[in-house]
Amino acid sequence: MERHEYILCITEGECLEKDVLALMDKYVLKSKIPLKIISYKTDIYNLYKEIKEDAIKNDDILDTLEFIKGIIEQQHNKTTSSSLQLTEEHRILSTLTEYDISQIFLFFDYDGHINNHKLDNPDEVIHELLSFFDNKKNADRGKLYISYPMAEAFKDTCFESNTPKTTPIHLGKEYKSSVNKLYSGKHFETTCNEQTIYFIFSYHLKSANFLNTGSFKLPMTVEGYKTIANQTSLFNQQKIKYIDTNKSVLVLSAFPLFVVEYFKEERLQTLIQCLS
Repeated sequence: MERHEYILCITEGECLEKDVLALMDKYVLKSKIPLKIISYKTDIYNLYKEIKEDAIKNDDILDTLEFIKGIIEQQHNKTTSSSLQLTEEHRILSTLTEYDISQIFLFFDYDGHINNHKLDNPDEVIHELLSFFDNKKNADRGKLYISYPMAEAFKDTCFESNTPKTTPIHLGKEYKSSVNKLYSGKHFETTCNEQTIYFIFSYHLKSANFLNTGSFKLPMTVEGYKTIANQTSLFNQQKIKYIDTNKSVLVLSAFPLFVVEYFKEERLQTLIQCLS
């Protein structure tokens, strides 16, 4: 009999994404299936390149778990002084098999400011990856979620306002620094409680609805929530309304959208009540 014991979460960064997932698991997900969080430690464009290289070696068949195991193995073997975190991730992955994983989710940043990837059309890469990592087409590959402009969108204090926020793409690391400065050296995780999480969720779900419909408010139905969470649709709207128009993005965190798609109707109804 198959064993499905863990949800594998692959994050771009090593710190914030793990903090956010831990907070969401504590206050919102409350999952009976433990999360195993592994940091990929590089951007979405390098993910694309390495998947392409892997595809050439393996006849276009990608085993996401084995692919990530290989990446972490390479990182671990590059130096004899691997970080404790990398060593722990290497240990965790070495014990996992496909029978231990019920679902796979990937959390990456749009990172449109990066220009050293030498790709002819980086936005087309995003389209391709969203189509590739779509669990409706191939559940074993996992599902990709993208934050705009990056994971820091989740802790941006724009959630305290009642208007959508945009930011120029070229700011990149400046946006990250400006968000971090909002906490005056305090660790984000220690400033966050259940009420704050729901405020953040509400803001980003309103933003997703605004991107889709032009209305900065929460959807009225479960179906409405599911519709606004569609990653390909969100990226297409970002392209049309912001990226191609004035080289900006609507600040949007992927994590609340992940929860909306992850929850079945009954649990989503409960979440909606908490947000109202």
